[in-house]
Amino acid sequence: MHKLFALLTIALVAGCSTVDSVYNATQGIVGGVKADVVGITTGTLETVSGVIKDTAEKTEPKAK
Repeated sequence: MHKLFALLTIALVAGCSTVDSVYNATQGIVGGVKADVVGITTGTLETVSGVIKDTAEKTEPKAK
């Protein structure tokens, strides 16, 4: 009986360790994806902003 209890305890501890590792890895992946999305969005908005500024400068009437 004690051997069975010890075996179940070891299996439970190993399972919790695996779940914890999966959770930590998932947080790392989600954080990486979030950083990539923010970077891409920022880059896209900066590009669009630059195009709008260039277009505005070219279409504004020249001051006399």
